[in-house]
Amino acid sequence: MLKTALRSAGAVTAAAILLAAPSAQAQNPSKPDYVSSDNIELVDRIKTVGDGVGAKLVGDHLYVTSTKSLSIFDIAKTPEKPQLIGGLTLDIEFENEEVPTNGKILGISGQIGCKDPTNANVVTDNPLVGNQPTSTDEATGCLSLYDVSNPAAVKFIRSVSGAGDHTSACILDCQYFWGDDGAVTDARKPAEAKVIGNWTAALPKRDYDKNPNTAPTTFAQGCHHIREIQPGIIFGSCQPLFIFSIRPEDGGSITKPVILGEGQTKDIGRFIHSNQWPRNGTDKFALAGGETNANPECDDTENTAAFMVFDALGAIDGNGGFKRPGVLSMISEVRPKNGNYFDGNTPYNGLGCSVHWFQHHPQFRNGGAVALAEYENGTRLLQITSTGKIVEQGFFLPMGGSTSAPHWHPNGKVIYNIDYTRGVDVLRYKVLNYVPPDEQGNVPEQPGDVPGTGGKVTPEQAKAIAEQRERQREAAGQNCSLIAINATARRSGRGLTIGAGGGKFDAQVFQLSKGRSVIRKKRVVRYKGASGEKTWNGKTPRGKAVPNGFYLVRISTDGKTRQLTFERRNGRFVARSDFQTGSSCGALRGFQLRSPVFGGRKNVAASVAFRLTRPAETVRIEVMRNNKLVKRVIRRKVAGNRTYKLSIPARGLKRGAYTFRIVAVRANNEILAQAALSAARL
Repeated sequence: MLKTALRSAGAVTAAAILLAAPSAQAQNPSKPDYVSSDNIELVDRIKTVGDGVGAKLVGDHLYVTSTKSLSIFDIAKTPEKPQLIGGLTLDIEFENEEVPTNGKILGISGQIGCKDPTNANVVTDNPLVGNQPTSTDEATGCLSLYDVSNPAAVKFIRSVSGAGDHTSACILDCQYFWGDDGAVTDARKPAEAKVIGNWTAALPKRDYDKNPNTAPTTFAQGCHHIREIQPGIIFGSCQPLFIFSIRPEDGGSITKPVILGEGQTKDIGRFIHSNQWPRNGTDKFALAGGETNANPECDDTENTAAFMVFDALGAIDGNGGFKRPGVLSMISEVRPKNGNYFDGNTPYNGLGCSVHWFQHHPQFRNGGAVALAEYENGTRLLQITSTGKIVEQGFFLPMGGSTSAPHWHPNGKVIYNIDYTRGVDVLRYKVLNYVPPDEQGNVPEQPGDVPGTGGKVTPEQAKAIAEQRERQREAAGQNCSLIAINATARRSGRGLTIGAGGGKFDAQVFQLSKGRSVIRKKRVVRYKGASGEKTWNGKTPRGKAVPNGFYLVRISTDGKTRQLTFERRNGRFVARSDFQTGSSCGALRGFQLRSPVFGGRKNVAASVAFRLTRPAETVRIEVMRNNKLVKRVIRRKVAGNRTYKLSIPARGLKRGAYTFRIVAVRANNEILAQAALSAARL
């Protein structure tokens, strides 16, 4: 059943609705800023870490990183109330989603720039492998190493240039660090750590798309993260999923791994973000999740990333080893969905409707519990049955949060939720009947208490929330709406089918690019006063098929307008992510790009506009490519109720898809609001 912290009409606050960070205090976590199933409750809130980015549990300690600090907590004495025992204030070091540490040495990846380029401990030489930097996208970034053997006196050791990959992982008890882009750092002598090679260089190349004009690559969709599941055995969050060995007995080495096995999803094009293989790679199930940024609405396609379960029996030999070649076969998947808070799902997705990091329960054995982060959709508690079926058993949904990763305490009763907005939410799981009950790990097939089927808020609570929403609209003095316009467009043959939920609408289709050129917006077709659905055949009124390129579909109904982006490729339309957010009564009143395309032959700049309802100390626009930060623009002392426009030059940016992320921060370093949009650099 659905549980909410809303106790009465008078208890409802603006934090329950706005996209901005909730106002709950750590000393009073029961304030109305979340909804959850009956088997989950919030017991503590740690706001001092700021924007929670990454974490790792080692022994009795929880290591939490953000863009401003490293914080170390004691979780042994009081697991439900972690005690801060040490840490450091850091420079902005993006990004360190899953912290590589063994409790003695700890690494933080800084993709742009080094911790302190003037420090004598910063390695400035960047060796070349095959005439290319070991990590081409992060050649100017660093992997910063810290001595955390005494949590109360953390010491900076060294920054290694060229090793600042998006994610890094400890290999062989942190004697080495592997970056997702290939950098191999020798840290056996931490004070002399250096890059010694590129682990991707020796891997075979394949022509995944069978296109004679495309050069073969090692990965169909890159490698976002790698995880050592046994000493020298590495599970790669790549596409395909790879099982690597660096063991000499398998023919591998630290810089030249060999592939023992692999697994493919139903479509080779989907992006793999993270993985887990319970019981150190001996369980019959392997788990993986994707990531899809900047899409504000969920659907049942690859536009919404899935959490996946793989049959691993084709890859393990039953004696702790691996078959060669091993095969992982996908069994099941589940995707996030939109809702209305009352059903346990969020109505909005700032960072994109997507799964993110996850972790299986400490007692997982051929089935069991998994905690899964879904950004604005909070944390979902899943049960993996003995046949690999996925059954949701609970959820924790903070209003205004954006959950990055959940981490189980070894006792299996507490979870530390790392949240980009809230910091760390400490959760207690009161009922663990979804953990395998026997030593063999057999999970009975049972429907469970699936959230959303029986749990509902009371009519009094629903009325209180509705009244509070109306008061927020009046206080803001804005004619804004928290409900998205019901307008859609989808591919139909070589054209598009456009509709507005059966009602009347006006629709226009504009051409935005031609070849590699960004052109002035050109209308190619218009429908006025249409009803139901209208199918357009992809031709101009003169009967000529429109060329390949990017197109904008503008749909207006009931005084509201929605704009959708499509790319016409090989004569057919493909949906692309949104380039503007909808109107909101939250802290972020509006956020948009001038166009979903920029660059081209004339290097047309990307234009960004945003408007806040409240002042912010800083607002930063982060430009990302393939989930890696490539450029950042910062505006300080931003006023409320004023529109700001920024121009981001296209020169120097490679062709491809980009994400533009906005992060508004208050004077106390608390995140006020954040969202993400997409555009293509032609």
